[in-house]
Amino acid sequence: MTSVEEARAYEPPPPPPSPPKLASVWAQPKGWRQLTEVNNTFIGVLYVGTGLMFLVLGGILALMIRWHLAQPGGTLLTAEQYNQVFTLHGTTMMFLFAVPIMEASSVWLMPLQLGARDLPFPRVSAYGFWCYLFGGLMAYSSIFFWVAPDSGWFLYPPLSTEYSPGINNDFWLLGIGFIEISAIAQVVEVVVGIMKTRAVGMSLDRLPIYSWYVLVTALMIGFAFPPLILGDILMEIERAVDWPFFDAARGGDPILWQHLFWFFGHPEVYIIFLPAAGLVSTILPTFVQRPLVGYTWVVLAAVATGFLSFGLWVHHMFTTGLPHLSLSFFSAASMAVAIPSGIQVFCWIATIWTGRPILKVPFLYVLGFLFIFVAGGLTGVMVAAVPFDWQAHDSYFVVAHLHYVLIGGMVFPLFAALVYYLPLASGRMPNETLGRWGFWLTFIGFNVTFFPMHILGLKGMPRRVYDYPAEMGWNELNLIASLGAAMLAVGIVVFFTDLCWSWFRGPKAKRNPWNAGTLEWATALPSPDTGFRSIPEITGHYPIWDDPTLPEKIDRGRFYMPDSPHGDRETLRTGTVDARPEQILVLPKPTWLPLLAAVATTVCFGVAIFKLYWTSLAAGLVGLAFILIWMWRSEVRSPDEARDIGLGVRVPTYSVGPRSHAWWAMVLLVVMDSTAYGGLVFAYLFIWTVSESWPPAGIEATLDGGLALVTAALILASSLPAAFLGNADRHRRRHLIALLLAAMLALGIAGGWMSLALLWDSGLDPKRHAYTALVWMMVLFPLVHLGIGAVMAAFTLVKAWVDPPRYRWSHAARNTGLWWQWSVAQMLFSLAVIVFYPDLA
Repeated sequence: MTSVEEARAYEPPPPPPSPPKLASVWAQPKGWRQLTEVNNTFIGVLYVGTGLMFLVLGGILALMIRWHLAQPGGTLLTAEQYNQVFTLHGTTMMFLFAVPIMEASSVWLMPLQLGARDLPFPRVSAYGFWCYLFGGLMAYSSIFFWVAPDSGWFLYPPLSTEYSPGINNDFWLLGIGFIEISAIAQVVEVVVGIMKTRAVGMSLDRLPIYSWYVLVTALMIGFAFPPLILGDILMEIERAVDWPFFDAARGGDPILWQHLFWFFGHPEVYIIFLPAAGLVSTILPTFVQRPLVGYTWVVLAAVATGFLSFGLWVHHMFTTGLPHLSLSFFSAASMAVAIPSGIQVFCWIATIWTGRPILKVPFLYVLGFLFIFVAGGLTGVMVAAVPFDWQAHDSYFVVAHLHYVLIGGMVFPLFAALVYYLPLASGRMPNETLGRWGFWLTFIGFNVTFFPMHILGLKGMPRRVYDYPAEMGWNELNLIASLGAAMLAVGIVVFFTDLCWSWFRGPKAKRNPWNAGTLEWATALPSPDTGFRSIPEITGHYPIWDDPTLPEKIDRGRFYMPDSPHGDRETLRTGTVDARPEQILVLPKPTWLPLLAAVATTVCFGVAIFKLYWTSLAAGLVGLAFILIWMWRSEVRSPDEARDIGLGVRVPTYSVGPRSHAWWAMVLLVVMDSTAYGGLVFAYLFIWTVSESWPPAGIEATLDGGLALVTAALILASSLPAAFLGNADRHRRRHLIALLLAAMLALGIAGGWMSLALLWDSGLDPKRHAYTALVWMMVLFPLVHLGIGAVMAAFTLVKAWVDPPRYRWSHAARNTGLWWQWSVAQMLFSLAVIVFYPDLA
């Protein structure tokens, strides 16, 4: 009998109740206080539910589009309303559904799959979720007043700037920019969680395949989103105060926006696809009862896809007049990314080939994914060829390709996962009959909707048009597509009916009902608030198949941390590579602070849409106050310096530096921020390359080199105290830390004032030319970072001076030093580029 068959035959006994103290500390609050819960298992369910809500809302907009286009001369929408509907549909599906729900799935699933009780920063997850919910509702509210964004989900200037003076596009820039910040928050949580809170023995070569996909995706978000956030900032500044970054009449270039947007936009396709492919790689082995074929190859393919995706952004700009040599390079890169995708597909087919497929509903959706995604990938190779793209660009062929890749590549795996993990979340089984009806209606309806669009595109129908002449020969295909959309909608309604009915009324599931091998199925059903009774030790990729008695051992506390002796929420931090026990992480309990901070942040961004900048600033300060209170209550002191966690292992309850999760989070934040700053430097150099002279002719004002040197000297000097903060903390010299922080603040403030004087005395008017606007931005961007560092330094100084008995401050001191040194490096580089580079060039 194989290990898989042994696992199928083994029936673990009912789990005993958790120890009272462990159960009580992880119990969720009741009533309205449930909104204070920060546990990722609870937040993850809300997150997924919110993502599905936006899927439904975006689908309603899609039905309005198809109804309007079913026949020429549609009267459902006016031209202006149609522009708003198709813009908000694309924005919803890309920014409010596809990326967030993949992050939501990882927030919910990661602790269970990694063998942790929670991820390391639960309040960050809660704050990110509330920002996503409020930001999405804020952006969506615009459609009810017909002031929604109307320049396409890509917001190309000058259509989105000088030709759209109203507040429509401000809803996009501020609402979606707000959500992008939420996405960055989840990146920190997920990456540090995967690297530092795995089960004992879960070394990197035993990491669940889904976790590998999520790790690659999170790093991609960290590199792709910050340049887009920078682009949002530049465009909002242009719209609000008339700094001409994209205005060709004053030296700007609309193509700059396309570079910043598509540097995010094409990796986003794989940001959406890779977690879905991870779900496929997790679900598929369960329904063939065999391990995934080619685990190492699949991991390498995922990493290669993530890496190559950043070399493809010009794939969307083949018709913008770029040099042919550039087009050739990006065309080759666009075709090369098909290689790792092909490796994954062949590994999935080989896995099916080695097993005996069980045709349950989740597996049907996986098969539907394989069919549709492969078809979409083939059309992707077609549009990667420059001559073909010149013909198909901005036609309905691209609409069809996009939906085949994104719906086939993401929605079908998502639906498979929702049905697959329903027993884990609710303790109940799905309805097989309703599920099959939902699948076939969705699969057939999808193909009837989008396959005709390939032909429409080849017959010349452009995308984003609200009407078309009857004599063009597009009538029948548009009608077929609209009828298919109706069938697709019915299929999705049936799917959600099954999901909702089964959640509340479905038959109760036995433990591990699919006989899966991955660790998340070792818990009781539904998964309890505590997660695992004890944190397990594993030896392979499929722990339950390796040891069918593992769930029973976990339930009986045979592994690590079987109780909570001090009444704290805790999980285990393990080594980055080998996952050996290293530290007990004390996690926060329920609190209103993330929700209150998110409300204040929402008001800050929301009122800025209506140019109420003082109100926006006040709300931002309130939000900052909540975050500082939250940070004050971080680094909880444990009664023990070290503790026995079971099996004779003793680990500390606190650590600092590279071994700590807080250090990893700050380093990750700095790396992500560096891509935003890199985008700004790219913008400066790009405008330089497209200008006839640099500085441009007619701009007589210059920056004072001597004043710039004084500024650089003061800023550089402020980094010296920051460099000694770690050493002072290591020797527990609290008053020295306070002195170093005070010196850092004084020198930084002096250097900051000198940088403002440098700009003011130069006479450069940021409204005159893109060059002058970018010079100001190159100084203001690091200056804002120094301002953030000053707030961190002042906060840490007060906390170190007060030395509260319940909380430590070492993480705050060391992370302040890291952030400050990064901000100093930005300012020095900016001054070198804007003051001295033009002369050297």
